[in-house]
Amino acid sequence: MPKSKAHHIDGAQFRFGLDEVGLSPERFADLFCNGRVKRVHEWLAGELPVPPWVPALLAAMVSPEGRTRAIATAEHLIAAGASSGSARESEPAAPPAAPRPPARRTTPPARS
Repeated sequence: MPKSKAHHIDGAQFRFGLDEVGLSPERFADLFCNGRVKRVHEWLAGELPVPPWVPALLAAMVSPEGRTRAIATAEHLIAAGASSGSARESEPAAPPAAPRPPARRTTPPARS
């Protein structure tokens, strides 16, 4: 199968895509970039290249169903990460694992 080339967009095209799907740069950052608003603004300003997954995501979000599904999935993953992260912070650290015993020899020693 031939390798397909990723579609690249510039900051202006990214801005158009955000407007088309009805997301602010801040909301996009919260949902899909771990809250890195500065990074999203760097893409918009053309300071950094827009990653190839962004136009694919925006294209999927053009339909109302795609937008709803993408946002719901992102919100679910954020909530799951937040709940597991808060539980880890409140639990004491696990003790280090005990050393493993040496491996057993499965073949008889060679005779001389």
